[in-house]
Amino acid sequence: MATTIKIDNAVFKTLQSLAEPFVDTPNSVLRRLLNIDKGENQSRGQIEQTVIKELKTKHQDSSLASSRPKRRRASNKNMLAAHEYESSILSILDEHEGSLPARDTIAAVGKKLAEKFTTKDREYLASGTPRWHARTQTVRSALIKSGLLKTNSPKGIWEISEEGRNRIRKS
Repeated sequence: MATTIKIDNAVFKTLQSLAEPFVDTPNSVLRRLLNIDKGENQSRGQIEQTVIKELKTKHQDSSLASSRPKRRRASNKNMLAAHEYESSILSILDEHEGSLPARDTIAAVGKKLAEKFTTKDREYLASGTPRWHARTQTVRSALIKSGLLKTNSPKGIWEISEEGRNRIRKS
């Protein structure tokens, strides 16, 4: 019978960094670090040394990966202009009484701009999301900075500000 334990994000991220993707589980990483399968009982100091050794090995492996060429950002000239996203986000939120869950807003932007998206906009990023999806979120951040969206919205909710509503009325 398995026991459930709660660990904080820092511990989980460390376990992830020590795991072999698609092979290890948090349990298998802990068993390896604690030498449970070898039948050894280690002191806290020995366990810390094992963890440090594993982290150093992983760091060296990841430094090899950093020698690969970095990905370059796509040129804006091959993508839909940011102002198209801005006006769409503002009008969608205004049409929905000023606020909407993020996923619904993004989906509505996708429907509204679908015919305008370029091939580059439709490409999938390494994160698995289409570029237009990420650009919608980036534009949202810019709208918050410019005061057209509220900064203190509940998590997961996008809300238009009074200044944003005024911008729509002017256009």
